[in-house]
Amino acid sequence: MIAWFFVNVMEGVLTPRRSARRMLKLGVGMREAGLFILLSYLLFAIFVLILPPKGLVAEGQGNHFMGVISWTLVVLLIAWFAWLPPKVLGGSGSWKSVFPVTAWMIVLVVMMLPLGLLGLQAAPVLEVYRLAAQGDVQAAQDLLATVPEGDLMTFSVFATICTIGSLWVFSGFIAELHGFPTWAVVLVMFALNFFLPMIL
Repeated sequence: MIAWFFVNVMEGVLTPRRSARRMLKLGVGMREAGLFILLSYLLFAIFVLILPPKGLVAEGQGNHFMGVISWTLVVLLIAWFAWLPPKVLGGSGSWKSVFPVTAWMIVLVVMMLPLGLLGLQAAPVLEVYRLAAQGDVQAAQDLLATVPEGDLMTFSVFATICTIGSLWVFSGFIAELHGFPTWAVVLVMFALNFFLPMIL
């Protein structure tokens, strides 16, 4: 079972479109979607426990029941974006097929999370963002100034790999679910990821 899981994870990361096609052929439904959501939340919690982001102090285990509820809502939101906008643009995927397959996709993305967490261990980026969000810009700048340039470079490398990998997986799944060319979805996803923040 464990070997089967890792084989499917590797397939999903390297050839996401084939992984999505496999899930569609298996006919995964809402029950499997629920299991995928629980699995992805569990993996997320374990990874964060093992590789806690630098600069943040753990505040107990938290309410995992509310955590699962919040996680499920996030997955639903991602599935909605994976279904409706492509559908409006002529995609063929239905909600019944998109939601469970998207839940599996989240498992794949979470499996790449250790890369991002390794980057966050090198530099207290989350703490810098937290201070800036609270309006303490000077404290955020002071903290950032204390971080060695090499640590920031390490964070940038790991974060870039994690981001590109996530976009690659998401693009392959969208392409298979809606019958789009993979290259077109990849271009759209990367354009949205890099240019939309500049516009906003």
